[in-house]
Amino acid sequence: MLSEDLSKIIRTASPEIEQRGTLPEGLLQVAYEEQLFKLFLPKELGGRALSLPEAARVFQDTSFEDGSFGWLTTIGSGGNLFLENMTKTQAKELYSPVNAVIAGSGYATGVAHAYQDGYHVTGEWRYCSGAPYASMFTANTIIWRDGQETEEMRACIFMPDQVEVIEDWNAFGLKGTGSHTIRVKGAFVPHDRTFSIVETQNTLGLPVHSFPFVSIRSIFTSLICRCLSRTRCTIFRRSLFVHRTRKVPLECRKDCWNSAVTAGTTNTF
Repeated sequence: MLSEDLSKIIRTASPEIEQRGTLPEGLLQVAYEEQLFKLFLPKELGGRALSLPEAARVFQDTSFEDGSFGWLTTIGSGGNLFLENMTKTQAKELYSPVNAVIAGSGYATGVAHAYQDGYHVTGEWRYCSGAPYASMFTANTIIWRDGQETEEMRACIFMPDQVEVIEDWNAFGLKGTGSHTIRVKGAFVPHDRTFSIVETQNTLGLPVHSFPFVSIRSIFTSLICRCLSRTRCTIFRRSLFVHRTRKVPLECRKDCWNSAVTAGTTNTF
């Protein structure tokens, strides 16, 4: 469970998260101190080395306090799952800083032209949550060799100075996630800053790293949706309590009931 102090900090910052479209600096520093973007990293890299069930509880609790913050906590720690896919040297260098956090995309909407010493990459990727404060970016690319497109796909690691963040995130929900588009033009990426999620290059990982990445990603997404639905139902119940003398429109009651069914919380009504 989150400490009461941390829960209060998140709740207090919630309006500013919504207004700014990203995490305010104060809350971001708290996230670093609490290692909320390092739940699946070993302690030697400054992580909390949590199991999947332990981390799921953190994702649930942070999402309950603020949906955008919970999403960013989940996505941020989700980037830890690339640990064993990177070379040992790069993994230690990139994940060790206190503020280490990945933003990026799994869509292969970039091209990487192979050369002897690395790749020249150009591309554009949407929905990169946490882009405003990411210490590195990862994105999938299609590999070109000798002027010909191949069937090979690799993820490239970019530093912030190689990336243009296009601030185009303007969604109705999760407004504070800063899920902007990123653009790279002709960036050079050495071989050791590329990886494949089906290749293991070191033994730094935890038991959680033995799970298939796609399966864990699906679990995380489902968990967040469930938590957001529960939050919505809780707010509705509080509203009913405060305004119990007022008649709640039928359509509003139906909407909340459907959300409760989705979240598995119908017993709270």
